[in-house]
Amino acid sequence: ISSVPAMLNKVSIISMLSQDSPGENASVPLDVSVTLNDESIIMQPITVDFGQRTDTRFILDIGGIPIKSGGTLKFSVGQNGREMIEYRVGVNLKEQLVTRVD
Repeated sequence: ISSVPAMLNKVSIISMLSQDSPGENASVPLDVSVTLNDESIIMQPITVDFGQRTDTRFILDIGGIPIKSGGTLKFSVGQNGREMIEYRVGVNLKEQLVTRVD
């Protein structure tokens, strides 16, 4: 049995992307990754739609991220194995004592 000491209910990633020419790549496939101390928690492909623009933004909501230990929680967006965007968050879990009351 494994336990999860903490859970992030929802995390939103907001990013801006640009390309050299409008309409160069209307839809761009990307990979979103969430790791805790280099252990993969989530790996998800997404597609970002530029339409006919050179710049676009995307907002990605991720729900239910289990935090099993303290350390570094890393959110990254990449393409073809190349990391393009990275956010790192330090996680410090303190032991909690729960007392049962009858």
